[in-house]
Amino acid sequence: VNVTTAAGRATVTGTAAYTAGTVLVGAGQFTLNGKTFETTAATTRDQLVDMVNASVGETGVSAAMSGNNLVLTQTEFGSDKAVQLTTSAGVINSAAGSASDVGEDAVATVSYTVGGATTTAAFSRGKGLELRDNSGNVVNLNASANSVSDKGNVLQVFSNASQFQIGANAGQTVALNLSNASSSSLGLGSIDITGSSVQSALDAIDSAINTVSTNRATIGSFMKNTLESNVRALGVAKENLAATESSIREVDVAQEMTNYTKLQILQQSGLSMLAQANSAPQSVLSLLR
Repeated sequence: VNVTTAAGRATVTGTAAYTAGTVLVGAGQFTLNGKTFETTAATTRDQLVDMVNASVGETGVSAAMSGNNLVLTQTEFGSDKAVQLTTSAGVINSAAGSASDVGEDAVATVSYTVGGATTTAAFSRGKGLELRDNSGNVVNLNASANSVSDKGNVLQVFSNASQFQIGANAGQTVALNLSNASSSSLGLGSIDITGSSVQSALDAIDSAINTVSTNRATIGSFMKNTLESNVRALGVAKENLAATESSIREVDVAQEMTNYTKLQILQQSGLSMLAQANSAPQSVLSLLR
């Protein structure tokens, strides 16, 4: 995964300069991402910062001082998150007017090899970039720091699927792949449900629910279509083997009975011949009398 452009947040810096504790030029108002704020001639710089930050959940914009100027920063990254400001003179800008800025999307390229062929795909919206394995599991990427030096890292994906032996022969196995359902992997390890982070928290929770539901569906499908079907197949094979063994044993019994009957006949024939041989001398003696 090669990140060529890092994601950025929209930022608007006011042109009105004032030091700590000073009041604004006069009463006025400003509109920030659709929400209107009112100021008075007694409103100080610090009060203005607190005013904006108190509504960060509605506007998605936080305020801070940079030197003597007020800086408005979007809390979310990406081009669909903006800071739109309209202000009267002396409140945030020295002159009345409007100012706006939009965030910047991360741009990344992903190179992957399938069947010996390498393919490179480009993504212009880093937020929407998801890597999944062949089973549909999401592969999470964690950067070590938010700096340019982290660009161009190489990702290697290893499979730790559970292996199940479903047959009597070697190699008759199937693999079960499940997504990591730990809170940290689901993005719930350090979730923030305050201020403008509420929507992001809801998105993370929805994604976690989908991941867990997918795991449950995968397990159910694996049990129904793979394990249970193989159990039934093995049961049928067992019955067929028992029937075959019984047939073999029955054939052996019939063969032995045939041999036994033949030997009985031979024995009776032999006894009959001996009886005739014994009667011959007696017949000769009776003639001599």
